[in-house]
Amino acid sequence: MRRFWLGFVFAFRGLRHAAVTQRNMRFHFFSLGVVLLAGWWVQLSRLEWALVLSVSAGVFCAEMFNTAVEWLCDHVSPGHNEQVGRIKDVAAAAVLAAALGALATGLLVFGPHIGRLGKMVYHALFAS
Repeated sequence: MRRFWLGFVFAFRGLRHAAVTQRNMRFHFFSLGVVLLAGWWVQLSRLEWALVLSVSAGVFCAEMFNTAVEWLCDHVSPGHNEQVGRIKDVAAAAVLAAALGALATGLLVFGPHIGRLGKMVYHALFAS
């Protein structure tokens, strides 16, 4: 049972290390914070939350796999290597695909709420 719980310790250590060392990971955390606040503000439905959280998890997974691939490639082949460059490019493209999918999902989920969100922000700032 101890080994089972150690797996969580290692996983959280990896998440922390990625967040501390990777600028893009910090950007994803910031973006998730904005999305969570906006979702709370417009009171997303359970289905909308499920969609938003699922695509967000996909982006985080893609970013961490990309980071792991880059670190492994740099360790195995520290010098310039054209094949390693292609591997890293494909891993980065996976993050881009996940992020674009998340953006499209976000537009579909938040689209109907945009007008209401704009009115709420306007009244909060100017209608005192």
